[in-house]
Amino acid sequence: METAEKEKDGFEARIIKIYNVTSDRKNKQRNHQELCIIFSILNNGPNVMLKDGVEIADKYLEEQSAKYKLGEENNLQSVKNEFNKFNRFMIELSKKVEYPFSSAIFRGEDKRSTKFHTGVSMVLATIFYYYDVNLSSTELLSDIRKKSPLGDDTYNASSTNMRNLMNYLYNKNRIFDETYASLSLKKEISDEIKEIICK
Repeated sequence: METAEKEKDGFEARIIKIYNVTSDRKNKQRNHQELCIIFSILNNGPNVMLKDGVEIADKYLEEQSAKYKLGEENNLQSVKNEFNKFNRFMIELSKKVEYPFSSAIFRGEDKRSTKFHTGVSMVLATIFYYYDVNLSSTELLSDIRKKSPLGDDTYNASSTNMRNLMNYLYNKNRIFDETYASLSLKKEISDEIKEIICK
């Protein structure tokens, strides 16, 4: 945040804007919780056994705390690397949509919309977990909007239930059956997740 104050057009300033980091949201731990949800999905994949985003964040923190106490927190650099890649993805989207974590990503710009929507962040993190993203593709925003729950008129991203989200992705929108100009599948959905979301 200090760097962002000095360099208004720098990387840090852009990231702080995208994540809607404010003193109030930071002090109330909102930003921390939102980041933990993203870290969990980016590094461990979608956990369809937990009720919602709050449980995902809590579980992630518990696991990291336990590792730290045992001296096993040696994956910090890989977490940072994955997060940096994800942030480059978000910066690319922000060139087209000012607040890519808001409902504007699928509804178009609306000054009244929340600048950071946890449900939207979960969709984007899940897509990033399963797909390699071609940041230079002119079809990137179109692929994200049209062929994910974000392009579904009935989806409002209000739920942070990972099982519902995966059901939207896998069953309702069948995004894993599609081919994309900007996305290429790098991981298959596990049979365990398929079994749970197809019940």
